[in-house]
Amino acid sequence: MNRLARFLAPVLVAAVCPISLAAGQDPFEIEVYGHETALRGEWEFDTHLNYTARGTTVFDGSVAPTEHQVHLALELTRGSRIIGK
Repeated sequence: MNRLARFLAPVLVAAVCPISLAAGQDPFEIEVYGHETALRGEWEFDTHLNYTARGTTVFDGSVAPTEHQVHLALELTRGSRIIGK
């Protein structure tokens, strides 16, 4: 495969896929797994700030609207990995 074809193939696939498929993830979902990769006794402090400019505007049962919501998450992690294992 030549260079141009290698570049255009993923671009073409991305252009054909419907963008609405990406809307399924919760905009405030955060997954951090630092304790599994950090060395034992190593500390990490992470902050995550998320803002949703456009979202739902009315309550859906007990679920609040997401439009113009700001979420701040603070995480303090202590590593658990031992070298050589």
